[in-house]
Amino acid sequence: MLGKGHVVESDLFDIAGRLKGIDEGYFIFRNDRLGRYEVHNKNQRGDTLSLVVPYARLDARTLTLARRTRRERLDKLFAETEAENRRLEKRRVEAAVKNAAAEAERILSPLCAGKEDIKEDIYSNERV
Repeated sequence: MLGKGHVVESDLFDIAGRLKGIDEGYFIFRNDRLGRYEVHNKNQRGDTLSLVVPYARLDARTLTLARRTRRERLDKLFAETEAENRRLEKRRVEAAVKNAAAEAERILSPLCAGKEDIKEDIYSNERV
């Protein structure tokens, strides 16, 4: 059940037709209730929804997204997603460490004013 909307047979950039070149089963549905375009595959078992187009209009980005999310690329897509998540997590941790160091510096600076030797000891790994 596709819901309220219509199948897009033609469009300005022939995205509907060009999707057929990627997979003959693809078709575009304009979901009026949700206000979005959806790519469906009539050859898919169960629900035909393959992907939701995250753009307000149909253009080459839709074709790129359809190619990237094909079943044949599933393993590669998961690997790309995991790599991106690791990169983002690393950036988040680095930012948290930098913020913690800046906050520690802000708090400790008044305590160490005029005592440069103490300030150097704060950053050493040696225990007294």
